[in-house]
Amino acid sequence: MPLQAYPFSEYFGWVQDRFGVTWQLALSNIPQRISPAVMFANEKFGQAKQAMTQWLSLFPRSEILLEVPDGENLQQALFTLNDMPFRVMDSPGKHDFGFTMGISFCVDCEDQAEIDYLWENLTQDGKEWDCGWLEDRYGVAWQIEPANWVHLVDTSHPERAQAVTNELYKMKKIDIARLEAVYNQFTEDNGST
Repeated sequence: MPLQAYPFSEYFGWVQDRFGVTWQLALSNIPQRISPAVMFANEKFGQAKQAMTQWLSLFPRSEILLEVPDGENLQQALFTLNDMPFRVMDSPGKHDFGFTMGISFCVDCEDQAEIDYLWENLTQDGKEWDCGWLEDRYGVAWQIEPANWVHLVDTSHPERAQAVTNELYKMKKIDIARLEAVYNQFTEDNGST
């Protein structure tokens, strides 16, 4: 969509950068912010509201900011998940793209209970992948990971980082205790932190 006036914005454009990523740019009266926009098209058309409703139910500090219905579908909706802005929309047109694991939402979880809760709810009618990746029932990819992941694979100790990573490769849903056990065992065996 060329940069110009539209009924929903006095100045808007939808462009693709040299890496193939698309960006929607809109003149607004709010400070600049970046938010992912998920388009439900082709066989996913009509699922935007269901997906948004499920995601809102899973994350605290989440709310709908704006819904623009189009019959039973969503022309567009703005909402937050854990205070982060998101958008969803249904598109009735045929498109040569869909959801892939090339774009995923990463969720840093405070503890195993949070990982278990999100994993159980997001994989229901979805798919489990290796290393904490999953696909929800709508085909959207998520990475459910521990908040201390950077600490566990700290490259200041390459052998320990590789041992923790090797343990991760054996998992689908991440088990923090198993990763920490490898980290701690390696630390104890080598007398370093």
